[in-house]
Amino acid sequence: MFSTDAELFFLPPRTQPVAGKSGVLYLLRRDIDLCMGIDPTTQQRVSYQALWPGAMAILAGIDLLAKFFAGSDATGQVSQRFRDFLDFLKWPATDRKVIYQLRNSLLHSFGLYSQDQNGKV
Repeated sequence: MFSTDAELFFLPPRTQPVAGKSGVLYLLRRDIDLCMGIDPTTQQRVSYQALWPGAMAILAGIDLLAKFFAGSDATGQVSQRFRDFLDFLKWPATDRKVIYQLRNSLLHSFGLYSQDQNGKV
């Protein structure tokens, strides 16, 4: 069914899951839909939302795509990869550091507190 790993990776979230064949980005995008109150298969509204976990999943998705964009998953390079990918997406330069700090505070601390290497809160 899938001719390349890239096709599996970028499989649209509207596609029905195939047993044993699920790319990470595909699953993440389906989870984002559900967290935002949308059935990932039918695109119909559901009666619940989980907005903070949805925001966390979006930020994790940016992280994942940044790894592929950089062609590296090297430790100690997360911040640079993340911000470089935001640059590629044409996010304003003034927002990149803030979005990265939001990513850190949600994904590592499950809150809205973050402190950078220079001690800035």
